[in-house]
Amino acid sequence: MFFRRKIKAFLQNGAVFLVSLSISFVAAEAGYRIYLYKVITDQLVKSVEAHLNPATGLWQFDAEIGLHYKPNSSWVDIAASKDDVRINQFGFVANDLDPEPYTVAKPQGEYRIAVLGDSFTAGLQNYIRWPDFVQGHLNRSPQWRARVGGKFTRVLNFGIAGTGFAQWAKVYQFRARQFEPDLVLVSFVTYDIPRRFLYGGIVTDLRDSDHAAISEFLKKHLLNELPWFGLHSEIIAAVGNLFTTTDRRLTAAAAYQKYTSYADRPTAIKESVSALEQISCMNANTIFLQDPLIDEMQVREDTLKRYPYDNPAQPLWTGLESEFLAAATAHHLDIIQLLDRNPLPPDHSRMHALYNEPIDTHHSDYGALLYARWVSRYLLSWSASHSVEPVMARFCAEQS
Repeated sequence: MFFRRKIKAFLQNGAVFLVSLSISFVAAEAGYRIYLYKVITDQLVKSVEAHLNPATGLWQFDAEIGLHYKPNSSWVDIAASKDDVRINQFGFVANDLDPEPYTVAKPQGEYRIAVLGDSFTAGLQNYIRWPDFVQGHLNRSPQWRARVGGKFTRVLNFGIAGTGFAQWAKVYQFRARQFEPDLVLVSFVTYDIPRRFLYGGIVTDLRDSDHAAISEFLKKHLLNELPWFGLHSEIIAAVGNLFTTTDRRLTAAAAYQKYTSYADRPTAIKESVSALEQISCMNANTIFLQDPLIDEMQVREDTLKRYPYDNPAQPLWTGLESEFLAAATAHHLDIIQLLDRNPLPPDHSRMHALYNEPIDTHHSDYGALLYARWVSRYLLSWSASHSVEPVMARFCAEQS
């Protein structure tokens, strides 16, 4: 009996010790993760702020929309890109066919079209950009002039190279909307779907509010995506890392890897569609236009044949267009594929001439002109009095 009591007491004490040890370990793990949250936040903010493109004078930091071009600037590059770009007083690409400055307030006799997009829209690789051509086409069209009551149509180019859908919602909210556009064109390529909102440009004087904006953005979109509530012990991983390489999952590097693009396709599609919904809710007269890439122009089927360089096991681009279009349709968003509405060039050499190959796959000046014709042709057939989908109207009402 004596030994039984001793064993029982030993087991009970051992159980209490293990429970206490477990509680202490869980508390230590929780405390360590709270500490890591602050440390990683600081590291992330420093990493992003250190890479705000200090080497170039083309960009300026913007706490609300991430970045914009340097106002009242211009540059010429005829060696590689063969472009000649002028930036207006608002930090966006100016219209070289209509260089007259314009005001934020919309004149009574003016119909305004705001264009959102990436480098294909900003057109830094062109002498003339496609939104400039569209303005000329529409103002020369008696049919269009009659539709807008004889007003002069001004097309404002808010395209920013390297950006995607998430950025454009902010560009419209904080910049384009103040110009009171009657119509919004969102022109995108498939490569825009995985892109996140990002910060860039030169920071000459980072204010506390700018620093706070970056910090909050990183917490929401990067830091909170790490596995903070996973069962994997960061304490053990950290101790083990002193002696060998271990799997630490809560690190600034792990979060920063997701900074420029979404880690998985479903998230990329979901966030991009959400951004389109936001833009639609801010302006009911919004048209979404898909600008074809050279791969998409040559092979219309969204299969591995279009992207032969994709990994069949884990394709990067194959199927992305189809999945995105299906998701947009499910959310009552109409994507206009202009390539399907217009005749293709008769041969592959003409197709290649639409792009700056072999320099890059952006539109050549010839390609920009053709795309502008496609856009203008569609706008002439578009009814400005179209009704918003009832489901979409209810969604916007709920969001507001």
